Parts: sequence; C-alpha cells; structure tokens
Amino acid sequence: MTKSDLIWVVIRSSGFLLILRALVAVKDVASALYLLKYGVPPGSEFARMWAETMNQQFANATITGVFSLVVGLYLLRGGTWIHRLINYVSRERSNPTPHTGARDAAGDLDSPAARAGGRER
Repeated sequence: MTKSDLIWVVIRSSGFLLILRALVAVKDVASALYLLKYGVPPGSEFARMWAETMNQQFANATITGVFSLVVGLYLLRGGTWIHRLINYVSRERSNPTPHTGARDAAGDLDSPAARAGGRER
C-alpha cells in the first residue's frame, strides 16, 4: 500500500465518521424539537428558560449536523484538495555553496604539502 492509498483510506474513513455524526445530530435535532413542543407547560419562568435552552440545543445540533454532512460528503466523494495538501512533497532545496566531498579530500593527499604531513620542506 502506497502513501497515496493510505491517505485515501484516512480521508474516506473520516468522511464516513462525519456522516455518522450527522446522523446522530438528526436525533439531537428531533429531541430538541420534541422537548420544545411537549417538554414543559407554558407560562412559567422555568418554561421560558427551558425554551431558550432547547432553542440553543436545536441550533447547535442543526449546525453540527449540516457541517458534518457537508464535510463528510466531500470527504467520501474524494476530498481531492485535502489529498493534495497531505500528499504534497516540496522540491528539494539546492545549496549553491560547494562542499568539499570525500573525493576532493582524497585528491589533496597527492599534493606535496599533504605528503609532508603539514610540514613544509
């Protein structure tokens, strides 16, 4: 399995998990709507606070569900931009300054100064 194949597996499995999260959010939305309608009898201060809480829970579940669904579908259908982002390999930078390699150092041993061990004759 190549790196590219592994990235596709990770992207698609992440999309699958987000779709499952969106399905759980549908249950949360339905629960918030049911509790808003039938949860507490209207008319009291508690009922008003309850309604505000359920409205907030409904909004959070809706936003989470829609976001998870959209991103999950994108990842399941390919996620090409994310794949390119993860799979990106930058060009190797070139170093313009020359370095003395092993071959250059071996060539210096043939010089008279190198044979003298650093001593001048």
